Amino acid sequence: MINIGFLTHGDRNIGGGENSWHLLINQLDKEKFKPIIIYSVKNRLIKKLLNNNVCSKHININKKISNVYRDNVNYNPFMMFIYMILLVKSSIALTFILYNQNIKILHVHDNLSKILGIVPAKLLRIKIITHCHDQLTNSFIDKILQYLQQKHMDKVFCVSNYVACNFKQGGELPSNIEMIYNSVDLEYW
Repeated sequence: MINIGFLTHGDRNIGGGENSWHLLINQLDKEKFKPIIIYSVKNRLIKKLLNNNVCSKHININKKISNVYRDNVNYNPFMMFIYMILLVKSSIALTFILYNQNIKILHVHDNLSKILGIVPAKLLRIKIITHCHDQLTNSFIDKILQYLQQKHMDKVFCVSNYVACNFKQGGELPSNIEMIYNSVDLEYW
């Protein structure tokens, strides 16, 4: 059985990306994969997963970084220093969780989790994957997110052609970027 860590801070609105993430975890072949939810805040979807006996681990992520929307991040050297200290603290905690839970694949959900997960996954030689739902722009934080996903994720699953176009280089998608449409919960619909 392969342990897959699903990292999310869980601290904001629940939308299409969160529902797809929940569906993905529920639809995993539990004979082959053991999902382990790594979360900071117990939102409605995490509570549903816990009620279905999905294994979980809590991680402390400071609200100063989990409550920041990417549209509100700009280049401010003092704030960037504070964010980096808080990111390092959470990344160290994540490293211990990944190691102790024998995680072989880390699926990072939200943008903060994408940033937090890279260093621990690379240190422990764990595959790191994500879904990208964002229509990235030329803003400071979006350029960082695009770079981190394109260069440091083993696989990025873009949910539309529009999202995938953000990652094209010379008209082609890099080998670690794939376009896979969002799934639909047939039982719900």
